[in-house]
Amino acid sequence: MLIPPNVQAGLFRALAKIPGARVSAGVKDPLGRTAIGVSVTYAEKTSSGWQGKQEIFFDPESYAYLGQIRDDGDIVSARAAWGVVSRPGGRP
Repeated sequence: MLIPPNVQAGLFRALAKIPGARVSAGVKDPLGRTAIGVSVTYAEKTSSGWQGKQEIFFDPESYAYLGQIRDDGDIVSARAAWGVVSRPGGRP
């Protein structure tokens, strides 16, 4: 299911209103592409044990997920490519 771009843009505006969250346009993702970054800094450990800054990146035109990093510079994930398949579980 595709979410219309205007709805996706609204999600970023909502994220920007969350205390501690920051939405930044024109940042670079883990692979060096221009992206929208959504970052949150956890001053105290979360229930999963994470503490520090985490940034998630989205394509500025399609709002597709591009990847995320932690404040230590470790790439948590990066999406280099994606495609359409004809059945669930198929690979492009």
